[in-house]
Amino acid sequence: MSEPYIKQVRVQDFGCVKDATLELTRLHALIGPNDSGKTTLLRAVRTAMTHAHELFLGQPNPAMNSQSSFDDGLISTSTSIDVSLALSDAPGELHFTSQQKKGLPHAEVSQQDKVFFRDVFDAWAPQGGTDRNANIGSLNGVGFFQRNLQWIHFSAAAMRAPALLFKEGDVISVEQDGRRLPAVYDAILNRGDDTFLNIAREVRSLFPSIKNIRLKNIATDTKAFEIELVSGQRVPASFVSDGVLYFLAFAALEHISPVSVVLLEEPENGLHPARIADVMRVLRRISERVQVILATHSPFVINELQGDEVTVVTRPDGQGTRVRRLCDTPNFEERSKVYALGELWVSYADGKNEEPLLAEVEGGS
Repeated sequence: MSEPYIKQVRVQDFGCVKDATLELTRLHALIGPNDSGKTTLLRAVRTAMTHAHELFLGQPNPAMNSQSSFDDGLISTSTSIDVSLALSDAPGELHFTSQQKKGLPHAEVSQQDKVFFRDVFDAWAPQGGTDRNANIGSLNGVGFFQRNLQWIHFSAAAMRAPALLFKEGDVISVEQDGRRLPAVYDAILNRGDDTFLNIAREVRSLFPSIKNIRLKNIATDTKAFEIELVSGQRVPASFVSDGVLYFLAFAALEHISPVSVVLLEEPENGLHPARIADVMRVLRRISERVQVILATHSPFVINELQGDEVTVVTRPDGQGTRVRRLCDTPNFEERSKVYALGELWVSYADGKNEEPLLAEVEGGS
């Protein structure tokens, strides 16, 4: 079976989102003007998955304390997030509801879905796994809920900073802002396979002035990036370009400890437009096993996606957040014959509420 992914999320009374339903794909982008609710929708997914992680593993989620405090200002007394999890090659979907009242999380699965979950458990569980008639709390073979999710908003300054190395047995991961990225590459290098060399080869092809990626010893347990140029000059981390650092960060995502969902803000930051396509190629590769949901303002990002992989997010005056897939906007078929998807969005969006894109146009496109 291929990896499961979140197919649908309904969010009610969460921050600026009064009632909105997201139809998602394995790689999915949220676009729209500032303050429309894109980040709030990402936070809603994170809240629901944090609760589900605890529900299905039957134990407290260590991320819950920071999660609850982070989203506390978005939670009303009636916050509800309904999630449909699509199971590839399975005869249905799993639904669960996440509810939270000011720091008191709760998630539940209906009895009908528990029965369905047991019916498909054999396809997920490892050989000799838990009996299929076990109760919901013992379904620990479900990898999607065994793994947590990762929220990412990379910062070049954080990635430049020297990083404390991982110890044997540590979970290899980057921080939300990309901190500890040099330590991630040290762990990749120490695996003894060709991963580090392959990434270095890809970097050389995209940045011709670079000869090699190096990890400089700052202390016995701390390293930082150093770039060797074709000229022989060595460039310390403080002078490495933002674009190189961002690409290294995205390339590393394929090789860290696996998560179920990556929530990503503005992957275009710091990248030349020509490099955005390369990053999106990496993210599509990652999405074959990890769902990637991102928020963006870049038409170059949208150009790399399909119409059903893009959701337009708006917040009309006096109303809550609204969502609509780009492929469901009026005259999409006709418009998409003329424009690339990113160009279509830019051409019809007015920068405030995207009304020209969402409204019917007399006479077609």
